Amino acid sequence: MSNYEKELKALIAQLPGGPIKGWIAGGAITSTVSAKPVNDLDVYFRSEQDFLDACENAYDDGYWCVCFTDRSATFVSGD
Repeated sequence: MSNYEKELKALIAQLPGGPIKGWIAGGAITSTVSAKPVNDLDVYFRSEQDFLDACENAYDDGYWCVCFTDRSATFVSGD
């Protein structure tokens, strides 16, 4: 039985700003395990500060927030 370490590293590599203090959920997990392209990443943070830290890291890595609501933030690569 696999411990999915390779798949976890692949998901983390796609996070803007690198590793985060939160949980990855949704279709990204299914896509990664089944070797399909990941369309987006749903991340749930432990605290508001963890969310703010992740946003800062995303900006530092060249990502931009293009949509923000009470429950979500959408970032795209500035490339």
